[in-house]
Amino acid sequence: MVGDRVTICVVEDDLNVCESLHAMVSALGHECHTFDSAEALLVHWNLPGCSLLIIDVDLPEMTGIELLLTLRQQGYQTPAVFYTGRSDSRVRAAVAKLQNATLVEKGQDPRWIADVLQKFESPVAS
Repeated sequence: MVGDRVTICVVEDDLNVCESLHAMVSALGHECHTFDSAEALLVHWNLPGCSLLIIDVDLPEMTGIELLLTLRQQGYQTPAVFYTGRSDSRVRAAVAKLQNATLVEKGQDPRWIADVLQKFESPVAS
């Protein structure tokens, strides 16, 4: 997957973090769509071929975990990475219960995206 161009959707309400993630994804040669809320993603979720979701946990209105639960209930199994500064035991436990999801703490080495892409060698695009 790392050698192929994929589409990644980022859901992040912090504009600086969102722009940084977009730049990292683009620098790796992938297409990136950004959304500032869970609701914005749900309105535009018909994006074909989304291979990976990068989601902040703390979003306005609907949390990132609620967003992924909603997508899973709709039958989407797209791999997801929760990129968050809040990784307490409750968040880790909630993410652990979700299928095809992982947690990355903000402040990690910026190469973490390439590492995550290698974990999802066979993405399920719904």
